[in-house]
Amino acid sequence: MCHRRVSSVMMKLVPDDDCSLKSYIGTVARNAAINMRRSLSAKTGRNVFADDENMAEIADEEDIEGNSDKSETSELLLKKVSELGPPDSIIIIQKYYYDKSSKEIAEMVGLNAAAVRMRCGRAMKRLKKLLEADGITL
Repeated sequence: MCHRRVSSVMMKLVPDDDCSLKSYIGTVARNAAINMRRSLSAKTGRNVFADDENMAEIADEEDIEGNSDKSETSELLLKKVSELGPPDSIIIIQKYYYDKSSKEIAEMVGLNAAAVRMRCGRAMKRLKKLLEADGITL
C-alpha cells in the first residue's frame, strides 16, 4: 500500500524550477493523506476534528479506570470460560458473545438444540462457581 502511495506521488511529479522536490513531495503526500482521511470518513460516516474543544470533550467522557476494570473482568471471564473446555466453552461464547441460536450452535458442535440448551445451563452454573471462587459474584 505504501509503495502504491509513493508511486502515485511520483506520477504526479511535474518538474518546476521554482519549487524544490522536497516541498513538492511533502505537499502531494499531505494531499494524499487528506484524501484518504476524507475517503475513510465517507465510508464510516464518522468525522472527528482534533481541535481543543473536541479533545477536551473526549478526554472528559472517557472513564479510563472503569474501562481498565471492565477489561480485567473480561479477561478473567474469558479465562474462566475457556477452563470449561469444549464444547461448553464454545457454546457459551457462541451464545452470549456472537448471539447465536441453540440450533446454530448445535450444527457447529454436532449436538442437537436441546442438548446445547442443557449444556449451556449446566456450563453457566459451573462458570458461576468458578467466578465465585475468585471472588466475583453475579
